[in-house]
Amino acid sequence: MTNIDGSAAPGAPAGPGAANSLVAQLDAITLDQLRTFLAVADTGTFSAAGRRLGRVQSAISHSIAALESQVGFALFDRSRRLPVLTAEGGTLLAAARSVSLQVEALHASARDMRSGTEPAVSLVVDAMFPTAKLVEVAQGFQQRWPGVIFRLRVEALGAVLEELRRARSGIAVAAAYAEHAGVVSLPVGSVEMVPVAAVTHPLAAHRSAQLSTAELGKHVQIVLSGRGEEESAPDRGVLSPRTWRVADMETRQALIQAGLGWGNLPMHRVQADLASGALVRLCPRAWVGRVMAVGLVATWLPEAPPGPVGRWLVDALRG
Repeated sequence: MTNIDGSAAPGAPAGPGAANSLVAQLDAITLDQLRTFLAVADTGTFSAAGRRLGRVQSAISHSIAALESQVGFALFDRSRRLPVLTAEGGTLLAAARSVSLQVEALHASARDMRSGTEPAVSLVVDAMFPTAKLVEVAQGFQQRWPGVIFRLRVEALGAVLEELRRARSGIAVAAAYAEHAGVVSLPVGSVEMVPVAAVTHPLAAHRSAQLSTAELGKHVQIVLSGRGEEESAPDRGVLSPRTWRVADMETRQALIQAGLGWGNLPMHRVQADLASGALVRLCPRAWVGRVMAVGLVATWLPEAPPGPVGRWLVDALRG
C-alpha cells in the first residue's frame, strides 16, 4: 500500500513499481467519485448525498470506499453517528471542489460554442463611462457567461476607437463626438460634465459668480487628451489658453483635487468631493444655460459584428 504522496506505507515494498501503481490508481479516479465525495461532505450524510444525487445509499458508500482505496487514506471518520471529514479528507475536498468547478466551466464553454457563442469578448470603454455601471455590467457578465473570457480596457477620447480598430474586433464605448467613420454606433447614454476646482484654488472664492473666459484664462485648466493625440487636436470645453494635458481621468482628477488647476470632470466622479466641500462647482459664463454632457455610443466594426455575448453586453451597457 502507498500513501498519497507516493511514499511507501509502513510494511509496503518501495520502488518504481509501487510509485507506478499509485499513479495508475489516481488516474482511475472519476468525476463521478469526486461529485459523490462533494455531495457527502456538503450534505453531512451518505443518505442525504444519495437523495441529492438520486442514488441509493449503498451506491454512495461503494463510491466513497473505492475513492478511499485509490487515494490511499480514509476520507471520512465513520466511528461516530454521522460521517466526519478526516484531516486528509478536508485537504482533498478543496482540490475536488476546484476540479468540479473547472469541469463545469468546460461544459459551459463547450455548450456556448456549440450555440455560436463567442469564446472571448473584448470591451474598451472611454474613461468617462461610470465605473459603478461598468462594475454592474461585469458582474452580470460573469453570472450570465461564466465560460466566456472577458477582456476589458479603459482609454480616453480617440484612443478608444484606435484600440477597437487595432484589435479589428470587439466592442467600444466611445464619446459621441469621436471620429466614427467606418464603425457601427448605438447610443448608450450620456455623462454630465461639471467644471470644478479645489476649495484651496483661487477660483473657489468665485464659486457663486459667473466667471468670464478672461478670468478662467488666468488659471491652468487640466485637459484630458487621448494617448497619441496632438496638441492641435480639437479642444472640447477648453476655455483657458493655459492648459496641462493628461492622458487618464484619475490623474486629471488628482491634479484638480490638489489645487493645481481647474477642469471638467464627470458628475459621478465628483459627487462625493462636492458634497464634502473638497471641490467646488464653478460657473463659466460661456456655459450658462447649457448642460455640459458627453454622449456615449457603443461601437463595433461592421465586418466583425457582435455575437450573442456581444449583443448581451451592448444591451447591458444601455440598460
